[in-house]
Amino acid sequence: MKKHLLFGLLFAFSIVNAQVTSTNLYQPWKKYGTANTQFTTGVTRTSSLIAIGTLSVGSTATVTGNALFSSSVGIGALPTSSLSSFRLVKGVSTIDLGAPGSSLSAIWLNASTPNTSNYALYEDASNTFVNAKSGQSIFFSVNASNIARVNSSGLISLGTFSATGASTITGALTAQSTMSLGSANLTGGNTGTVAVLSDVLIPYDFKCAAGANPVNATTYYFSNVNQPWFTSASANSVLMPYKATLIGYHINYIVNGTLGSSETATLQITASGSSTNILTSLTFSDVANSYTSSATSINVSAGDLISARLNTPTWGTPPTNIRMGITFLFVRRP
Repeated sequence: MKKHLLFGLLFAFSIVNAQVTSTNLYQPWKKYGTANTQFTTGVTRTSSLIAIGTLSVGSTATVTGNALFSSSVGIGALPTSSLSSFRLVKGVSTIDLGAPGSSLSAIWLNASTPNTSNYALYEDASNTFVNAKSGQSIFFSVNASNIARVNSSGLISLGTFSATGASTITGALTAQSTMSLGSANLTGGNTGTVAVLSDVLIPYDFKCAAGANPVNATTYYFSNVNQPWFTSASANSVLMPYKATLIGYHINYIVNGTLGSSETATLQITASGSSTNILTSLTFSDVANSYTSSATSINVSAGDLISARLNTPTWGTPPTNIRMGITFLFVRRP
């Protein structure tokens, strides 16, 4: 009888001891750890392990199968927001993965508390969004070299910006150095705007009626009307509707009468009463002659009245019966 009683006490003690130590994990009838179970030594399981509360592993944990977590997971620290399901902390860097809403996915980088506006990458059912925190920029890089960035002002190219297809720009487009569209290279000087404005020539033709006999030391004005040479600018001007730059001119003449002596006349552009020299070596001593320049740079304003002005010299022999045409070449400017 004493032997049977001793055997029963030993059996009961062994069951109690198995339930309070980590060795119960090897017992097939004990797959569940109690709340706040802690394993301070290596533990290996070949079947499911479900922690009802916090599971803390003090050393290395090797999972040879699947691991399922019904709540958030943290490596280095737990997530600080309900939007994040996973947080990785290494030094001062953090990565959060989570879902800011139904059917939504997001990644947060170095966000102390993830929210719906400080994510780095976000995707809904239809679109993917790359986002920077308030006051920051998104940089596009190749081989760790920045080529463009986006901030609250828009897209800023840090190198060469090339658009191979159609591009729509609703605001201002500014080139800090050179802008190229096809064969058009725009730099400073009379350009600095988009090629559709500053690389398209605006010709203004000024006509001089045939049979003119200019007088010594006289000023004549020409416009787009084929009429006699007038000495008044008020009747011979053309409106310039844009801010523009005179970049060149073409002048052609024929002397059908007496050739003039070698004294030179001066051709000017007049804009709302202000005259600027264009050509100071115009002579009428040949039967026909042409003058051309593409190196002129004279700015005019929107609303200016433009005319061509000719100041004749005191000829020894004035030319007679002159036919002449003048074309001014403008480009728009911002």
